[in-house]
Amino acid sequence: MNGLKLSQFNYFVSRKNRTYVYNTLFDSFGCLEYDPRIVECTEEDLGIMVENGFYVKENCDEISLLRNDHNSNDKRKINSFVITPTTTCNARCFYCYEKDAQSYSVDSEIKRSIVSFILQNADRGKKLVLRWFGGEPLLCIDDINDIFSSLKDDFHIESKIVTNASLLHGEVIHKLVACNVRFVQISVDGCDDVYLKRKNYLDSQFRFSDLIENIRECLETEMHISLRLNFDKDNYDNIVELIDLVSSMFAGKNISMYPAQLFGSNCNCFSDEKIGSAYFSLIRKIDERNMLPVKYRSIKGLHIIPCMAYSDNSIVIDAKGYLYHCEHDVGNSELSVGNIYTGISDKRCSPNAIPLNSLFEGCKTCAFFPKCAGGCDATRRDGFLPCGFMKYLIEYHVNKLVDQDQKTLNKRHLIIRHGD
Repeated sequence: MNGLKLSQFNYFVSRKNRTYVYNTLFDSFGCLEYDPRIVECTEEDLGIMVENGFYVKENCDEISLLRNDHNSNDKRKINSFVITPTTTCNARCFYCYEKDAQSYSVDSEIKRSIVSFILQNADRGKKLVLRWFGGEPLLCIDDINDIFSSLKDDFHIESKIVTNASLLHGEVIHKLVACNVRFVQISVDGCDDVYLKRKNYLDSQFRFSDLIENIRECLETEMHISLRLNFDKDNYDNIVELIDLVSSMFAGKNISMYPAQLFGSNCNCFSDEKIGSAYFSLIRKIDERNMLPVKYRSIKGLHIIPCMAYSDNSIVIDAKGYLYHCEHDVGNSELSVGNIYTGISDKRCSPNAIPLNSLFEGCKTCAFFPKCAGGCDATRRDGFLPCGFMKYLIEYHVNKLVDQDQKTLNKRHLIIRHGD
């Protein structure tokens, strides 16, 4: 049609006499009273459909467009560092990909060299993001403080931490505040005994009620808490209970939640046919309680290329000074991309750091590809389909917009919303 074709990144929903379409590359949402996949688009609508990315030129290679957009970002400097001060953990989660890793922590020489590496490679004109990871990073709270203190005079630093929160109380919280930690991600696997069984803490005295109190104490500061709700078929119902519990205890507080399916041979994973409805129900329940993370509350807030393995502006540093492009590779020096002494030798040697032009073909033809970039390749490497939260979150929000329009049945012939 006039040398044009429908974009491969259109996601369609048909309801009654209307066809809704969301373009994941342009963040455009439209409504038509006919299906452009069946009926040729009218001249009246064609201009605005092209403008909003629903139609592209017949010879357009949309993967190249996406790749060029990704490659146009400034990659000369690193502005985000994931630092793993220790691989030691005080929990023994049965699904953890680090459970067989050697335990080691930073020493004084490594700390000094980490600081030197960041000073040499970070862009001082931009905000510096430090994300503390583990193992359990709070086991090395003083090391975190040392590294932050050595950098704070040279950068505006925003710190984040991923923790099981078992040590998140008292003086530890005060030290995190002093390190400008403003975001805390806590992985939670359910309530009460389900939680304790799956986390399997070395300290047998730690209880689920202790976790709740630690969260409560942390929320007395300005830190935002994001709960990652890890689920599979075995704890799914308990996760539903957890959502009710957290929303009743912490309504209106600086806390959010999002679901994440577990993968691995030790997990009782949902089938590809069932995982969509499982995600959909959890997302809807969290959204109804207004507790989704802000960036996930509308289509517009969703990230393009959410995985750090696709970014040249982020790097992972482990406690021995090895560099990685993916946090899943920590502890396996064969997958490192360099070290803090000699620098980054090969940004793409990690099997998880796959560039856009070599991704799984099935992903590149998927309408959701601009939003997820093929998902976590570490998951695919382990033999699991990487489709996950991002895909189902988009489906949820598009169907939510469809439901809203169906209630009003707006009489306008075409509705266009940019990530509304």
